[in-house]
Amino acid sequence: MQQNQRTNHQVLFILYNKRWFYYLLPGIFCLFAPQTFSQSYLSDSLISELKKVRIKSPRNKKIQLNLLNQIGEALLKEGSPEALKYIRQAMIMGTQTNEKVDKLQSQFVMGLFYQKNDQPQQAIKYFKAALETSKIEKIHARSAEISLHLGNCYRSFNEIKSSLFHYFEAASFYRKIPNQKGYIEAINNVAGAFYDLGEYRNSLKYFLNVLKTAQSIQNLRLIAVSFNNVGSTYNILGSHDKAQEYLKKGLNLVAERKNLERIKGALLSSLGEVYLLQQSYDKALKYFAQAWDIAQQLQNQHLTIVVARDLAKVYAQQKNYTNAITYQKKSLVAAQTSKNLFEVQASYKLISAIYKASKDYENAFYYYDKYHQLRDSSDQKGQIEATRRMELRFQNTQKEQAIKLLTKEKQIQEAHFQHQKNLIYLSILIFLLILIPSFIYYRHSKEKKHTRILFEERNKIIALQNEKIRAQTYHMERKHEELQNKNQALVTLNQEKNVLVGMLAHDLRSPLNQLKGLIQLCQMTAAHEDETTDYLQKAMQSTERLQTMIDRILDLKVIEAQELTIHTECIDLNILLEEVINNYQEQAQKKLIKIILPFYDKNFKVNLDRNFILQIMENLLSNALKFSPPHKHIYIALNAQARKVRITVKDEGPGISPEDQKKLFGKFQRLSAQPTGGEHTVGLGLSIVKKFVEAMNGKIWCESTPGEGACFIVEFEQAYA
Repeated sequence: MQQNQRTNHQVLFILYNKRWFYYLLPGIFCLFAPQTFSQSYLSDSLISELKKVRIKSPRNKKIQLNLLNQIGEALLKEGSPEALKYIRQAMIMGTQTNEKVDKLQSQFVMGLFYQKNDQPQQAIKYFKAALETSKIEKIHARSAEISLHLGNCYRSFNEIKSSLFHYFEAASFYRKIPNQKGYIEAINNVAGAFYDLGEYRNSLKYFLNVLKTAQSIQNLRLIAVSFNNVGSTYNILGSHDKAQEYLKKGLNLVAERKNLERIKGALLSSLGEVYLLQQSYDKALKYFAQAWDIAQQLQNQHLTIVVARDLAKVYAQQKNYTNAITYQKKSLVAAQTSKNLFEVQASYKLISAIYKASKDYENAFYYYDKYHQLRDSSDQKGQIEATRRMELRFQNTQKEQAIKLLTKEKQIQEAHFQHQKNLIYLSILIFLLILIPSFIYYRHSKEKKHTRILFEERNKIIALQNEKIRAQTYHMERKHEELQNKNQALVTLNQEKNVLVGMLAHDLRSPLNQLKGLIQLCQMTAAHEDETTDYLQKAMQSTERLQTMIDRILDLKVIEAQELTIHTECIDLNILLEEVINNYQEQAQKKLIKIILPFYDKNFKVNLDRNFILQIMENLLSNALKFSPPHKHIYIALNAQARKVRITVKDEGPGISPEDQKKLFGKFQRLSAQPTGGEHTVGLGLSIVKKFVEAMNGKIWCESTPGEGACFIVEFEQAYA
């Protein structure tokens, strides 16, 4: 039951909100209407000027036609019955002159007369004739204005689709001119037409377009009205949050502007309607009360009608029927004062509904009877008006038939003269048949000669351009040859460098091994507490570092020469990592570092070269030990997912800066972070590790934040069981 009441209420809201929309439209269009001051004096002065012209220049039809058009339009705006007299004189004179623009103006003013006198179909006839001429003459401003009036005429007898066509046409012309204010008026009419059709989403789309354009020209009044139209349409569509958003924006805009009080009242009333639909009656009353104060202050009848009705609806929902009837009667009085029969009829119906809800059936019947009487009266007037229009259409049809008969008689009279004209035209035609081919032949010969000259000049230009292209091609070939020679020289130098490095490394190994053996013999014979023992130990460490450097240089040479031989086998990484940790346990204990490898109850098997994976893991663990301060931890972990096995080695060292991460895997790179125990680094380890990993189709990368340690991740394909 509650849902049904809400649905009925929403339907009423849409109907009344539609009326609210029509109240706002005059407020919009008044922004664009030209200010007319002392029009009565204008028409008098124009009539006086016409009399002078008729005396001084009786044959000057152009000036007389222009003045007649101006007088007719001025009297039409004044509402004078004399307007038709001057408009008809202008129409007759328009047939006697070739001034298309003035004739167009006569047709336009005649259309305005019929439109103002509630004869839209007659008005359409003249507007269409005027529009056709204005399009031919490309008078876009006049075309836009006529299209707008045509749209209004079609809309007046509910031909909404035809009205939409002309509104869009007007908008297109206003854009060409360009005229922002005219464009806004046309798009507002488009939105209103869609509103009439009940296509509220399309209506919303064009209201938003108007809002955007109004904001671009910074017209505060139009922006505020647009906020109200957009918010009210959102409310009808059930988007209450959006409705509140736009209506509150409008209220913020008009808050301190006294000249926009009427729009403020409309915005407050619309916001109250949002809360009324949401059944938030206290909030609705708050905004309706503010709108009511503005309506009383401005003595605005339209605002009074709407806000009083809104207050009545809220009180009726709260079952406060006394207040509901009080305010609805105020709405009725305002409607009667403004002679708005539609609102009077709606007021009778709503008062009857409120009395019925309060179980006062006598008054309910009384007002319902008044509602029916007024509705029947309106229907009767509508029928009378429809009959009057049918009579006018019949009279116009008879006039058109009479005109056709007169036209036929005129055609018969003109047929005699036409025969003589035909002889003259035939002579002219024969002359032209001789002249035109001769002229065409002459033009063709001239153009052919001109084309030949242009073709020859173009060929010369093309030949010059081809010569330039050949010269540039030869120059580029020489440059390419030089670059190839230089590139070959660099390749040769690089190969010679690699051979030299390999030879040096191999030649250094033999004396280095001899030196290492001699140091070991000296260590065996030296006293344990002698200073010589320390020196020998340092010499041995230096020798081992030098040997490590030579080994890595040779490894790098082999990798770069792509001479790696990979012997893959199935390896259980659990076992291999335990082996690597055992090899470095003594070094870790010296720095009081704990290496943590969790126990895994499943096998992590990969097909890799055992020697290469050992070197990779030893290098990563060695680096983690070098760069970790004492009393820290190193975490080694295994993880398998998506047929990949991932090994992570994470330390608690100083971390690696973003700059160092860019050159981390390069050869002979020195990073800003230094070993924490004075250990020596060569700068080749990670470059070799990367080569080994990629040779086995793996990936390696580093994740690090300075001050939070570094984490190296190695990833390989998992071996199938």
